[in-house]
Amino acid sequence: MSLSMWLTVVFSVLVAAAVIGITMWVVFRRPDKAPDFSEADEYLTAKATGAPMPLVSAEPTGLADAGRRAAAARTPERVHRHAA
Repeated sequence: MSLSMWLTVVFSVLVAAAVIGITMWVVFRRPDKAPDFSEADEYLTAKATGAPMPLVSAEPTGLADAGRRAAAARTPERVHRHAA
């Protein structure tokens, strides 16, 4: 067998090991976490018992809301002045 074939085999084994190894490293390094349903449980419990509903924060959170807050801060307020 020729040298080029052996180099191809070695290179193929290295690539396969890298693909499998990196995939397994990502899976074990960052395992899936169970979703947090605590707010939904509080809401459903309050709804079933007739107790007051839990308050929801009026302050927006998250990346999308942060973008809206930044856009609102850049937008000047429009003042309508009517002739008296």
